[in-house]
Amino acid sequence: MSKYWVAPLIVALTPFAAHAAEVTPGNLQGWKSANLAGGGTAVINDTYTPPGAGQNGSLQLKTPANSGKADFAYSLAGKNVTLADIANGAISFDYYRSSTSTVAGHFLPALRFSFTNAEGKSGLLIWEGVYNSVGTVTTDSWQTATLTGDYFYQRTANYIGSFPTGGTTDAQVYDKSLASYLDGSVYTGSTGRKTYALGAGTVINGLEIGIGSGWGGAFDGAVDNVSIDLGTKGQISANFQVKAAAAVPEPATWAMMVLGFGVMGIALRRKTALRFV
Repeated sequence: MSKYWVAPLIVALTPFAAHAAEVTPGNLQGWKSANLAGGGTAVINDTYTPPGAGQNGSLQLKTPANSGKADFAYSLAGKNVTLADIANGAISFDYYRSSTSTVAGHFLPALRFSFTNAEGKSGLLIWEGVYNSVGTVTTDSWQTATLTGDYFYQRTANYIGSFPTGGTTDAQVYDKSLASYLDGSVYTGSTGRKTYALGAGTVINGLEIGIGSGWGGAFDGAVDNVSIDLGTKGQISANFQVKAAAAVPEPATWAMMVLGFGVMGIALRRKTALRFV
């Protein structure tokens, strides 16, 4: 007889809908501060909290001067993520720029993917708002940067062609999307510097989101709700929180719970009625 009323209970306890991973100071989930210099800081706190139910913090990024730098990094080592996985998927993050910032008005946090190509050469694929038609950034307000199909330029670990090895340099090719690198094309910048030949199988070692390094002033702001679609490899998501928010069932889940308990109640009433017949 239990088969008539246990099943509705199982339906009623369906797990909550999936949300972005909550990254807290006590549970960084693989994220960490990186490349801190000149007094720059990358700290999860509640200085700038985005709107929305359950939100209680964000990742504050701050540099006091021109030489300051601060990043937050996530490693993909050993996860077999390739350029093909990130080239056509959705990429976005929310950001906030305080009006106390003194850097030029177009600056907002940048997103970088580190890579190693088939020849073992490494570098970065960098998204910056200034190369993607971002004008003066609205201050003291949360905004969303949608990077899908946007331009990423290369910063390589050594010069290519007639330039000496050592140091790092930008290839100075600022109008290529991630998908533009999939076929192994090499692009030449205005000064003759060339990009590395990448391809669908180019390994993506990790990512970092950050500010600074020669920006010409101070920056104060924040980042939250990082989302990167990896296709069949899943998704990178980060909701930076001071503390984990209490789980709240989705409306559909509430509906299933009410239905489940209702059916269970009917079954129990029927069971009781049969007992006294």
